[in-house]
Amino acid sequence: MDGKKGKTTPKRYIVLGLVVALTISLVLVLGNRGQEDIPEKHVIEATYYYLVNRADQLQGNHALLKKHQISSAFFSAVMSATTEAAHSDDRLGKSVEIHLDSGDTWSEVALDIPTWSNALEMVAQNTGNGLWVVSIGDWELEFNETTTEVKAGNNEATKLLEEITLRTYHNTKYGYSVDYPPEWNVLDVIQEAISISYVSSDGTMERAILVNFLPDVLGLGLNDYAEERVNSFPHEDYQIYLAEGNQKVGGIVAYITGLRFENLEILGNYIGYEARWYFIEKDENICEILTVARPMPSGIPTSLFDPYTSFRFQP
Repeated sequence: MDGKKGKTTPKRYIVLGLVVALTISLVLVLGNRGQEDIPEKHVIEATYYYLVNRADQLQGNHALLKKHQISSAFFSAVMSATTEAAHSDDRLGKSVEIHLDSGDTWSEVALDIPTWSNALEMVAQNTGNGLWVVSIGDWELEFNETTTEVKAGNNEATKLLEEITLRTYHNTKYGYSVDYPPEWNVLDVIQEAISISYVSSDGTMERAILVNFLPDVLGLGLNDYAEERVNSFPHEDYQIYLAEGNQKVGGIVAYITGLRFENLEILGNYIGYEARWYFIEKDENICEILTVARPMPSGIPTSLFDPYTSFRFQP
């Protein structure tokens, strides 16, 4: 008896399979007519893209993992509503297709989810004045049609938004700001040199941003200065380029492999970090922005967080 039961497909999976098959066939037959008249579709998609674009700022594999979590949650919410609508006594409404695309074309396939308008009404509900409540699993999200912003409606949604929202460090002495991932910690012992890092439970620095201001060396060009600084640390290789992506601060950048911090065991002196080291001339000083991360295995996106594009000097 136990063997037979182990081979039997649970009824709920059979029902779900039939619902999905029926939904797809209906969309193929009816097409996507009238989708422009279904505001729930646009609200759900707008909420999704707001969250995905926010998560994308985390960069690298951390952004990829968070966007996958968001995509999976929206897919599950729409499919659950589709199943519930199929079992209800109400009419299904118009056929509609929800489009979810994380933007990571190299690793993820965009999701086109066939469903019905009545199912989407279970996911997104209009509360008046252009405000909507979008229920995605444990997340209760508030979407504003006017501003296209998304706010948290419960504790779970608050936690999600905190996890995908960058924080900003402001330095009053040198008048600059820089963004960093939310789970990192700032060590601001002296304002000439600050460390913003994520440290593992065993005390090893996994990822970090180090910002330092040093006096300009008279007669030494920025390239030569950068080469001397990079060569003062053990490394495997480096190349220096003009820094791109932030015209307001300029400078150059060294792409470094195998950068190590000798005699600094707490920083993991046995680790050959992946690194980018920016050098920017500012008011007879050299501003250095060093960002490092443990290298990832081949085929896995980098975990390096690049703060350069968000770096700003106050006017």
